[in-house]
Amino acid sequence: MSRILITGAPWFVGANLAHRLILSGADVSLFVQPKVDMWRLGGIKKKCAVLSIDLTRADVVTRAVHRLRPDVVYHVATHDSSLKQEEAEHMMAFDVLGTVNLLEALRHVGTARRIISVGSVVEYDQNVRHIQEDTLLCASSAYGASKASQSFFTEYYARLYKMPIVIVRPTHLYGPFEDQRRLVPAAILAYMRATPLTLSSPNACMDYLFVEDAVDAFLAASEHVQESGEIINIGSGKEYSNKEVVAVVRHCIGTRVPLAWGALDGRAWDSSRRHAYDIKKAKSALGWEPRHTVEEGLARTIVWFKEHKQLYT
Repeated sequence: MSRILITGAPWFVGANLAHRLILSGADVSLFVQPKVDMWRLGGIKKKCAVLSIDLTRADVVTRAVHRLRPDVVYHVATHDSSLKQEEAEHMMAFDVLGTVNLLEALRHVGTARRIISVGSVVEYDQNVRHIQEDTLLCASSAYGASKASQSFFTEYYARLYKMPIVIVRPTHLYGPFEDQRRLVPAAILAYMRATPLTLSSPNACMDYLFVEDAVDAFLAASEHVQESGEIINIGSGKEYSNKEVVAVVRHCIGTRVPLAWGALDGRAWDSSRRHAYDIKKAKSALGWEPRHTVEEGLARTIVWFKEHKQLYT
């Protein structure tokens, strides 16, 4: 059985990946930042090895990697994308220094047959109509710049040291365990509780992807990609506005609440111009495509939130 290492498991995307692998019986170890809230891992913590690791500490990372000697690594850890621009140094320290420390340790141990580095759609210019893997990186936020820098270092290690790295850049993900400050959970919880919903622009458009489909792609990338340093975009290939997403949630739950559009500031990478990922490469390289439409993914997410509403106060 492969020894699997996941960084960033306490957060939204990492938690979904960890749940999938651990519940399948895989031999999984998790790197978690010290003092981070692990509420997303409540049901699986006793089924895996959980190590409190500060990725910005090279010595700590090196010792842990040498001890674990992983076969497959999913580097999902990232700093909070909601931090403000003036806090960019914290993002850079975590996303870039943390990545370099991890790759250095993995390079010296040499046991990993595949390293999946998870990037983000916000590395790209959000005004491009069809985003492809060779689309110019043009971050519009500190978070996007931090993730783009992470990608550059990851590509560098793949190219110089021939490390078996694949970079996957998922688009806007939603699903179980998502932070309630984000659009989909905020809308679901408001309609479930029959409380007013404050929102930013109704016209901001994004390519939305159900997180379970993203996990499928991560797992496929660990098996099917042969070229080191390959970059693969993961998305639905379709774009939806905030207004359209909220309308689907309202339809699924069947209630109405007051909507305060424009009451919240938009994010730096929001764009009203419709844009979507080109996912042809993911289909050809991974044999992957989304299993859920946005309507199906939102319906499943709503069911999960109804069953786990006690996690959100």
